[in-house]
Amino acid sequence: MIGASVLLLAYGVLNNFFFVLRYKDTNEMKNGETTLDSKYENTNELKNSETMAESKSITPSFRWNELDFNRPIFCGNFKCFYYSHLSNGTTGYLIYPANEKNSTLSLVRAMATWESARQLEVKYDIRHLLAGPLFKKEMKKRVRDRLNESFVNFEGKIRKSNHFQFATRTVIIQPNYAAPEHSLVVKCSETGSYNKNELENLVRYGHRGFVSTLLKEQATAVALVEQEPSLCKDFQIMIDRDGKFYHLDFERLRKKRKDKDVLKRDTKRITTCLKEMSNYIQKF
Repeated sequence: MIGASVLLLAYGVLNNFFFVLRYKDTNEMKNGETTLDSKYENTNELKNSETMAESKSITPSFRWNELDFNRPIFCGNFKCFYYSHLSNGTTGYLIYPANEKNSTLSLVRAMATWESARQLEVKYDIRHLLAGPLFKKEMKKRVRDRLNESFVNFEGKIRKSNHFQFATRTVIIQPNYAAPEHSLVVKCSETGSYNKNELENLVRYGHRGFVSTLLKEQATAVALVEQEPSLCKDFQIMIDRDGKFYHLDFERLRKKRKDKDVLKRDTKRITTCLKEMSNYIQKF
């Protein structure tokens, strides 16, 4: 039986996972980078696309009272995950402020990211937690106040939410799967490191077949970043107790570096990190 200390650690790991997802406006892009959402810059084109049709089909069915405020709320720098009380804790919604000057453009860019994630899922057979197309919704003051009254977990610290400021009137919403229980986020940093203590605990209490599954997933992830080096920027995955990988934060797909030396260096850093992680795991 897992001891209390391990349970606390596992709970902390789960709390830490949602969400290091970050949104950066196109104005922040540096020279030498191009966006993947250029084909969606024309709003009329997006409105005529299949994905916008999907978005419109979901919007009328969403109600604010679907959000379950009795469960933990997880926030990163920009997005918050709220469980849905309609799904018994298996799904929820990512919610974040739209650009108030052009909320449609915010949706355009978000839908482009969603499309890219779907394409990668089909092409490389990867997993992610995105459950459906996005939509935008107006938010009244009473709703904003209710969201901000909630206590949330922000990178391991419990505090009140302040994601939705007074000026926030429109938000972007995306259906999302909840993280598998006791999952661990692995981020290969600029030095190619990861938290070995947390990884050891995940391996120790992983389900049967954990190591063999993880090694297969690691090989797939290496092949993925070698073919799609833009994924190396802010690379992060979540590993569950079965050893399965879930890719996080597809916003970085909106930027592609042209510098081949940078791409080569980043790819080597991530592949080295993943290979070292699998080698470390095999010691157990």
